[in-house]
Amino acid sequence: MTGKRGPIERLHPAIKGVLGAQSSGATLVSFNHNAFTSYGHKQGDNAPVSKNAVHAYATALNKFLDRDSQNRIQIGDASTVFWAEAPETDQVETAEAIAGGLFGDMPIDEGAQSARVSAVLERIRSGRPIAEAAPELQAGVRFFVLGLSPDTSRISVRYWLEDDFGVIAERFGRHLEALRLDPPPTNEAPS
Repeated sequence: MTGKRGPIERLHPAIKGVLGAQSSGATLVSFNHNAFTSYGHKQGDNAPVSKNAVHAYATALNKFLDRDSQNRIQIGDASTVFWAEAPETDQVETAEAIAGGLFGDMPIDEGAQSARVSAVLERIRSGRPIAEAAPELQAGVRFFVLGLSPDTSRISVRYWLEDDFGVIAERFGRHLEALRLDPPPTNEAPS
């Protein structure tokens, strides 16, 4: 996962907050029966991940899947989390706030950022490129979307998307255009 060597984690911690999974949490990586033994490897040795990497991904996922998280939405049976990676914190916050508005009815913080994000969302929804709608996000902002689904005591990755934020916003604009109805049934885009 990281490209760095380290001690292997034998058991991965529970991930909580995936709708439909056990309330105590479920694991993303798990080998708990003899049938899963491969070439004499047991448990975590089947898919070796370092203790540091396991701690990092589990902590991040549990934070993103928290009930009050602004980085979480539900799409069907997939609990979906999203986050941005950028050189500057304000770029990350802006990209995540815009994505929350694009992906659903996420509440946007009150104040100047709310008005600014709403204006950017309107420009994206009207088909404007991200370079025009939010010039500070046009380069260097990576965006990630992860969909997780329940499966008894485990969770599985339903979908994974990683791309430049501008590319994702452009695709979203094309998606809205494909859904456009004339005359529009309401003032809002379909969910």
